[in-house]
Amino acid sequence: VICERGGKSNRHAGTKRYRGTIERFKPQYQSMTAKTAKTNLSRKIISQIQESGGRFLKKAEKSQKYFILSPIETTKKVSQAMREKKHLKWTEDCTSTESEKKTSN
Repeated sequence: VICERGGKSNRHAGTKRYRGTIERFKPQYQSMTAKTAKTNLSRKIISQIQESGGRFLKKAEKSQKYFILSPIETTKKVSQAMREKKHLKWTEDCTSTESEKKTSN
């Protein structure tokens, strides 16, 4: 998951999958009232991404090299995305199967 603004990061395959996952869990997150439950759901999403080999990356301004975000920064990013009211652009539909994705391309 590329954590920066702009078209390049939006079109990255990992970022698209991330946004699709966010869209899938957003109704559940927004219906929760307990902060701990929301944080636990955000951590569950992070775990799913990391268990499939994903990382949350951000580019350092000076060196222009990517680094892995800390667990706290990652949780903040996911929780913020879950609070967004608008539908995220550049998502990959996480509810379709791999074969459906291949036939649609």
